[in-house]
Amino acid sequence: MAKIVKLLCVFFATLTVLLCGCGGGEKEKPELCADFKANFSADFKGLTVEGSLNTTRQGVCVIDVSSPETLGGLQVRYKSGEVALSRGAVQATADEGYLPESGLPQVLRELFTSIAAKDYSAGEDGAFTFSLSCGDCKLTADSELLPQTAEIPGCCTVQFTDCEKIGE
Repeated sequence: MAKIVKLLCVFFATLTVLLCGCGGGEKEKPELCADFKANFSADFKGLTVEGSLNTTRQGVCVIDVSSPETLGGLQVRYKSGEVALSRGAVQATADEGYLPESGLPQVLRELFTSIAAKDYSAGEDGAFTFSLSCGDCKLTADSELLPQTAEIPGCCTVQFTDCEKIGE
């Protein structure tokens, strides 16, 4: 009988530890929304670029530029490692690897890819930090974890407006 009591005590102790966990573990990092559409305004190396974008965690990213007028109507579409540039009836496609890493579309693409891969750290101040090829990026998000601003010193500052989740 004493053996059965000891066995039951061990069983319940093990069950309690399994159900309660060890406690004091790491807090789960907040997960930024990777599927969204938004308008943006970017100050990029002395040039202000405005437009809209659409991005998904599956790697599709579409950037439509509306201003400045000289770039208005330009669309940059990333999908499956290929980029398509189009403006009006003119379209060109290429492997993503042929584009310079320092262009605004590539910077945005790298940021969105990092968001989808959850390759960032969350700070105490509600900001998220990314290590991108052009430098460290600090991103702030709203209460729904949609991006509001992204700042990469020496490269660009991007403001996101009218953000909304897609695919829900």
